[in-house]
Amino acid sequence: MSASQQSPDNSQPTEVMLRAVVMKTGAIAAACWHVTALPDELRLVAQAGFGAQQIDVAQKQWTGHEQLLRDVAAGKESRTVDAQLSLEGSTRTLRLHFVPTDDVLFELFFDGGTSIDDAVIAKATQDCVQSATKEVSSDAHRTMQALIRLYGHTDSTNFEKQLVEEIRSWAGCDRVTLVRYSGRRAEIRAISGIATFDERGPMVTAMCELVQSLQTEGHQGVLTLQQNPQKLTSYAEQNSAQDVEYWPLAGANCAVILETFGDTAAPSSSPGDRQLLISGIGECLVKANSFSVLKKHPLLRWLAPLGSLFHWKRLAVVALLAAIVATLCIVETDLVLVVPATLTPEETWQIHSPMPAVVETIHVTHGQHIEADEPLIDLHNDQLERLRQELNGELGTVKQKIVDLETLRSDPTRSRNLGGEALQQADLAASEKELGTQQESLES
Repeated sequence: MSASQQSPDNSQPTEVMLRAVVMKTGAIAAACWHVTALPDELRLVAQAGFGAQQIDVAQKQWTGHEQLLRDVAAGKESRTVDAQLSLEGSTRTLRLHFVPTDDVLFELFFDGGTSIDDAVIAKATQDCVQSATKEVSSDAHRTMQALIRLYGHTDSTNFEKQLVEEIRSWAGCDRVTLVRYSGRRAEIRAISGIATFDERGPMVTAMCELVQSLQTEGHQGVLTLQQNPQKLTSYAEQNSAQDVEYWPLAGANCAVILETFGDTAAPSSSPGDRQLLISGIGECLVKANSFSVLKKHPLLRWLAPLGSLFHWKRLAVVALLAAIVATLCIVETDLVLVVPATLTPEETWQIHSPMPAVVETIHVTHGQHIEADEPLIDLHNDQLERLRQELNGELGTVKQKIVDLETLRSDPTRSRNLGGEALQQADLAASEKELGTQQESLES
């Protein structure tokens, strides 16, 4: 069957290669890892032969797995080891062979009882990897290599820019544009060779209108200038393009526009290779978009796994933000402010040491603005209350004596003897002075 007659494989392209490796080498299963030192990254790109069982170094399926992967990737040499793997609830003894390449690290799993020389296994594995890439066309090999690179960078902050540059390199065209649409609204996400662009410019407007019209008409397949002369021809004439291709990526709600302005022919590619690339970049965009909202803020990166569990990521993020806003509006939180201040008792009663007391009255309320010298609370102490009453009694007695002296001084019936009157006046003055001193002492 020729390449143009092959039905497109919707599986991840790396999985297709891994299945070929498993079949040709007699391995039980295979896995492909993306390992880098700077930045420090270890991620499973694809696996084949284990069914639904996921190989995950975080689950500690066997001791030393992660470190061995890093060592092999750093050493750039093949290695064969025997290990106990816990898979699907059982422990199996397997022989693992690692084949590092420039882009990824291949890990092959063989039955532990297989009596094969490690050198033979290494040679067979190397031949298998090489033959797997030689048996396919050069375009298919380029497609797989491009998708392997893209799958390894779906969590990058500038993934969309890398995507259009990778497609441009693969197709050999002059310009590649990634457009995302939602309903009847289209938005330019990235343009190859252009870092920034005017969202209201004529070129961007024409691209958005083209994608909106084709998406409204329900086109699900690739359109070329020969297949859709009306809209694509009008767009090509408007932008002076010699050739235009439209790739819809329905699963990712995106589309790709490829434009060629010169007479140079683009590298040839079969429909099967092109469909493989379209399917792969669609999966890359779905994976990248699962984290695009959450990864913008470092504090929310711990929620990134939600993107792989829920395709309705935007609804999940909106619900989370709504819950946070509702919590801030409904839940009352005390605002505590610390300011330098000195508390001064309003009345002092010769207190020489701390004394216990209870709060009798609170003069302030929650949120009230407090000025200096304003009373805050009233404290009550039984001992001080008794002392207050005793002092008030003594003060009242002194005041009464002063009143009596004033009355006696002004009494017209007292003795008219001059000598006696002078003596009485002196006694009254002395008594009044003494009582005044006592009153001042009590009132202080």
